[in-house]
Amino acid sequence: LQDHMDEYLQVYDVYLGAVCDMIAMSGFSQLARVIDIPPRLVAIFSDRLPSRKTSPEAILTCAFTHPLNRVSVYKMMLSRGQSPVPPEALKWEQFCEKQDTMRKQADSTRLFWESCGRLVDILRMPHRRLVRESRSHPLTVQNVSRFSSQWLILLSDALVYICGATQTVYNLDTLWVETLPDNETMQNILVVTTPEDTLTMVAPSQSDKTEWLRAIQNTIKTKLNKLQAPSARTATYTFS
Repeated sequence: LQDHMDEYLQVYDVYLGAVCDMIAMSGFSQLARVIDIPPRLVAIFSDRLPSRKTSPEAILTCAFTHPLNRVSVYKMMLSRGQSPVPPEALKWEQFCEKQDTMRKQADSTRLFWESCGRLVDILRMPHRRLVRESRSHPLTVQNVSRFSSQWLILLSDALVYICGATQTVYNLDTLWVETLPDNETMQNILVVTTPEDTLTMVAPSQSDKTEWLRAIQNTIKTKLNKLQAPSARTATYTFS
């Protein structure tokens, strides 16, 4: 285990990504509809599930996520009886934390897609994760008719603005966000700049504005793999 630790971690990392993509896309539910689950698989994993959740989807999910449960065992094996905790065990502990985060993101994304119906079907992609959306965390674009329904969805690679029947996707590679100082007529303002559009958005409170700003900036940093969201970037963009 110690001699080939980096190789193990790499394999587990790729596998974790694939499993989370399946979860986010409700892949196990779709798979359960088109295959017959072998009785042997049911016998092995049905005992690991609550009695009311032994559906084909639950059994498939349990089977495919089962190898990831070994990670915590590896961590305990490498740290047993040792103080301080050796670097090898710390790497597995970090992977455990990463796994928990990715599983939660995949589950919340799955629930989001399932609750949206066909409205956002075109946005569904295996690698995409939901970060934040304005129905749960209010944010509106300024100067839009109050009779027009609008919806802002922050995904792991894009900011989506839906106004009525119009849907616009802004890639985070070419998106910048900043705040404006409060004054008597404008408060809690965020400005999103893209190559072709500028969106002035209003949050209901200072804390909501701060949370949205942090969410967008952190998602941009993650997308660009940077410690800070750079103002100058190299990117490709096709104008409409």
